[in-house]
Amino acid sequence: MTYLLDNNVLSEIWKPKPEAAVLAFLNAAEWFVPVPVIAEIQEGAEASPSAARRVELVAVSRGASRLAKPDFPSRKNGLH
Repeated sequence: MTYLLDNNVLSEIWKPKPEAAVLAFLNAAEWFVPVPVIAEIQEGAEASPSAARRVELVAVSRGASRLAKPDFPSRKNGLH
């Protein structure tokens, strides 16, 4: 099974003490990140008051953009 992730799951990565179960899931499962979620992460990263944190989050969000599945099914392709 492939999962489409939202911010609430991905944000766990950047927590000081991420939940072990979430990290285990991210390492074991096949998943993708929708483009709007990547945009939200980038927007939040760029708004960070800490320059160091901003650089870190922007780099991670750029990496996440490579995980977006460009051919994810849409209504046009028959998913309703």
